[in-house]
Amino acid sequence: MAKETKTTEELAAWIAEEIGVGADAVKVYADPAVGWHATVIAAPGQAADLQRRADLAASELRALYDLKA
Repeated sequence: MAKETKTTEELAAWIAEEIGVGADAVKVYADPAVGWHATVIAAPGQAADLQRRADLAASELRALYDLKA
């Protein structure tokens, strides 16, 4: 079964909401290895934890959604 497609903005907004940051703090990029990935832009003291949480959320969403071309 084909996965539904979502824009980078839609995916970033979902991940940002999931990890509790503003939508402008998460960027989603195409990634040939896994389809797409999320990057969190945050203060150094928070970046590692937020990125770990974003990676987990992205992993779950990648199972459901492909990146819209």
